[in-house]
Amino acid sequence: MSKIKLVLCLYNKVTNEAFRKFETECGSDFEIEWLDLHSFRGAIDTIDPAKLKANLKKIEPDAIMVGDIFWPTGQTICEWCKKNSAKCYFLQHGQWVYTKNKKNPDHLPYCTFVYGDNLKREIENWPYGQKSRVEAVGNPRYDNLTPERGDYIYFSPPVIVELSPSSANIHHRSSLSRLRAIRGIDKEINLMLHPHYREGAISELTSMFPAAQYVHPQAEVLPLVAKSSKVLTHRNSTVVLDGIACGKEVVLMGGPSHYPRNYFGDFARESDPATCTMMLRETPKVVQSRKMKARPFLYLDNASRQIRRIIMEPCH
Repeated sequence: MSKIKLVLCLYNKVTNEAFRKFETECGSDFEIEWLDLHSFRGAIDTIDPAKLKANLKKIEPDAIMVGDIFWPTGQTICEWCKKNSAKCYFLQHGQWVYTKNKKNPDHLPYCTFVYGDNLKREIENWPYGQKSRVEAVGNPRYDNLTPERGDYIYFSPPVIVELSPSSANIHHRSSLSRLRAIRGIDKEINLMLHPHYREGAISELTSMFPAAQYVHPQAEVLPLVAKSSKVLTHRNSTVVLDGIACGKEVVLMGGPSHYPRNYFGDFARESDPATCTMMLRETPKVVQSRKMKARPFLYLDNASRQIRRIIMEPCH
């Protein structure tokens, strides 16, 4: 019996890490083909549909897994799969903090893999979820993690200037004011600062936190979170989920968010400039029954195996 030919589309940093982990865990069960969306000339979200379709026709996949279907390139892939009897699988690559633009796209995947139960229930109430299958599986990035107890605080700050590949950069003024409010914490605690890979104002960060240890924006997040003592970030960040997966207490900066305060329950503590340093200095709290309590936000039951099982389901 021939193996399913599965195309994995290289897209962004988090998606690429997930797909490489999936290949490591389950690649021998498939005929894996890689499609680097950055290999097409021009911005990744404005790839010529004709060139992309010609490339897919040449590969002739049975299935394609992508990290986003809401942008034009992702819509092209969904449309091509539908017309060519291939199944499209969409792996959530970060917290879906923006949902209004996701409820009813023109073209949908066969199945969407989301992190946890909360988002699965939300999507199933949209036109999206009534037309397309949705499964909560977690993410392969979190499979077989081996966290350690470290002596530094992993800090993932909100983006000040968001670099955009195909439009004007976005300036987040609220991020700057929030960061200025905690200026100086790097002189009181051992801080490892990891700028977002789209951060365009790293000089602002180094000016505010000169004593911090800096990590290259493109460095992998999970190994650094896994070796930290705690995590400091903001409510909209995927790093909140990274902290949950690694069993680290997360301290959240205040400010505007798409989630209400205390949304993450026992996994994340809400701070303000007056309490932030104190919370980071306290002994880390351990969440009991972590896997079960995390399920609203994130499944931690080996996502790769769950994804493999669904892709390999017999056709009906």
